[in-house]
Amino acid sequence: MNRTGPLHISNAAAILLLETGCLRAHTDRPLQFRSGLASPVAIDTRQLLFYPLVRDALVELGVIQLMQAGVLGSIDAVACGESNGLVLASDLARQLELPVVQVHLPRYRAPTVDGLRPNIREVLLVDDFLISGRSKLACAQALRERGLRVAHAFTLFDLGLGGATESLEAHGISVHALTRWQNLLETAGRTSKFDPSTLRSFGDFVRDPVRWSADHRDADRAEETSQAAGTSRPRRARRTPALGAPTH
Repeated sequence: MNRTGPLHISNAAAILLLETGCLRAHTDRPLQFRSGLASPVAIDTRQLLFYPLVRDALVELGVIQLMQAGVLGSIDAVACGESNGLVLASDLARQLELPVVQVHLPRYRAPTVDGLRPNIREVLLVDDFLISGRSKLACAQALRERGLRVAHAFTLFDLGLGGATESLEAHGISVHALTRWQNLLETAGRTSKFDPSTLRSFGDFVRDPVRWSADHRDADRAEETSQAAGTSRPRRARRTPALGAPTH
């Protein structure tokens, strides 16, 4: 078995994210994103703060993946935004012996960039997960306006929603995701963390996320209608967005 092959790396990363509770099932209460799509999985990479050895393992897997893709030869620094990606960026930068550049995106002011140095010409954009790609594009634009080259982005998990990867690639940024939905499905089926119904829901979502989201929105509206009519069905708990969902 090739333990440094792309499939092995991605599946190993999926197992680590599952075991540390970074990826949790929410098929009964799907998480809504601003795009209108919903996800049956909640993402909370803050859990990695409690597992430093797992963080180290994920970073090592990421370095192998990036080396195999030929990305690291021209990178002078690791760049990130203000989200939880800062921890991942710092860990990765330490492993690569590179400085960190951080982009700040204030809502009502122009972006600012900390950590710039004259010898930094190209950066690797890093974040913990990818949803819409909007914050990645905003960070890349701020960095490019300061004369830096941004051609690659690295993330732990790509939800694959709303064409985020395609959007970034259209703006000249190649996405390197350590793991994706397909890896989550393959590894989750080997564990006892999810029942067969949950796994089927995951599969339905991967095949057609737009339809899955619409179906679950309709179900939620039906439940709210039942509540308004005074039926005895319990009210569903309010959905909370996945960590960083509006901006990733």
